[in-house]
Amino acid sequence: MTATIGGLLDRLHLLAYRLDPSGPPLPVETAHLAAGWAQVSQRLTAALKALPFEFDGTGEAQRDYHLSLLRPLRGPTEHTTPADPQLEDAALLFGGIADMLVDHHPRFQVDAPPRWFYPGLPPRKPVYEWRDRNEAAATALQDNLLAATYAIGNWTLHRLGTNGTDSTPFARSLRHLVNTCHQAARTNPDRRRSSLEHLTSTPVDEPSLYGALTRWATEAEKALHRRLVTSGTFAMLASDLTILTAATHHTLTPRMHKELEDLQEVTKTLTAALTGWKQIAAWPTNMRLGGPRALDYIAASRELRSYIAAELTGPDGWHTASQIQERFTTGQLDTLTQTLAQRSARMGDALSKTVRDMTIGQGRMWVDTSTARTVDPDLRRTRWILQADGAPPVAAPIDWHISRRPTERAIQLADTSREAANHSEQAATRIHQLLGFGHKLTPEVVSRVTLSRARIRVRYGHPGHQTGTMPPTFG
Repeated sequence: MTATIGGLLDRLHLLAYRLDPSGPPLPVETAHLAAGWAQVSQRLTAALKALPFEFDGTGEAQRDYHLSLLRPLRGPTEHTTPADPQLEDAALLFGGIADMLVDHHPRFQVDAPPRWFYPGLPPRKPVYEWRDRNEAAATALQDNLLAATYAIGNWTLHRLGTNGTDSTPFARSLRHLVNTCHQAARTNPDRRRSSLEHLTSTPVDEPSLYGALTRWATEAEKALHRRLVTSGTFAMLASDLTILTAATHHTLTPRMHKELEDLQEVTKTLTAALTGWKQIAAWPTNMRLGGPRALDYIAASRELRSYIAAELTGPDGWHTASQIQERFTTGQLDTLTQTLAQRSARMGDALSKTVRDMTIGQGRMWVDTSTARTVDPDLRRTRWILQADGAPPVAAPIDWHISRRPTERAIQLADTSREAANHSEQAATRIHQLLGFGHKLTPEVVSRVTLSRARIRVRYGHPGHQTGTMPPTFG
């Protein structure tokens, strides 16, 4: 089953909303609550640390402040008392969100060629790139995590008060945390919608479109390794990106009547990317790479195409907007669009880097003799083969040469792939923004802690009777 960060957040906020603070005092309940908060603080710390804030920015400073308030709640290294089961469930959800954020791995990098391959040239060191930074999405997701923490903390403080242990160091530390989370909990849930909620986690062997996308991306990166990549891989991967780009466009069609101007801009960008990938898919036959056939990638590509055909096409071609709306809910469609756009952008970037490395970088592209002589007229057309028994040498034609300098066609292909990758990246970024902040709500009246669009919200200025003091008001 494919999980999303948004789905885990929905379950987390629903769990926090359903916590019932009523009931008589229970023996050893304070110890159970402390053990539960030790798990919650540990998992929440991991989730906050994995958020893609800009370096040395405001969001990172706020995150570090909340981390300092979570530190005293960890308690001893090992708790002998079992954790409260409700807090244990919350900790599992926080941990799942943290794991999915951590799994949002960096982009593909081209390996430097081995030193023996080009003895006259120093090998390039691969550039390490961290995951993409997104301050707005990280801030929105952090507010969602803190809003759930506020509701869970208020419930815990009420239970501590029932048991007469609301003056302990544990209670004081928790009260400080709840007071600082109040600002995040009282914001409109619509403003807390983050595009990171559409990140998915899919088992590798899941028989679904998401599973096929995961397997395809994994095998494609393996096939792009410089010792394995072939010109056939370039053409097939570009064809796959053409299909994924078209699928992304068709999953956006149901939104055309809602955000017309923004989506028209995205459509133009996707069309430009589609045109570029089609040109790469028509790879010229006089430029080759002699590697082994990537059989695992070919199988993954065929599987992906079969799932896309089953989910998004019919006998008459791509499904219409009304047919897509019948098959998917709004949330499912947003997640699918986000996943298709992000996968296309990441693999398009990987393909572009590899094409550039192999065609005009320190690659090993083979070109036919006539093309190679346009760049280097001194290349030989024939080679002499010595014969046995003193027979005269025989001249044999040389049909292929390793490209020492890039041809005009090679430069054109590298530029086309780079432009197509840029268009895919621009489209994915714009879709990321639209799906993260495209939800519009009518004004609503809320009272104390409520659940709005599956997200915790508190009334403006409501202090929370369990906290004892009015939280600070900002702005």
